Amino acid sequence: MTIASLDNPERYAPQHHYGVESRIPWFNTDDELPREPYEDNFVDILASGSPEERIAILERFG
Repeated sequence: MTIASLDNPERYAPQHHYGVESRIPWFNTDDELPREPYEDNFVDILASGSPEERIAILERFG
């Protein structure tokens, strides 16, 4: 996410809910968007994975 992407957030409607395994129990989004947990080691792959692994994660989760 870039800082500039927050200038006009209404332009970027959510398309998925990722990381639902760490959702705060009392926060429930009331929509029909798909929900998906992050893959195991998501942060580790972004921090130190191969370029191919990082690209695959970013293409999947955005």
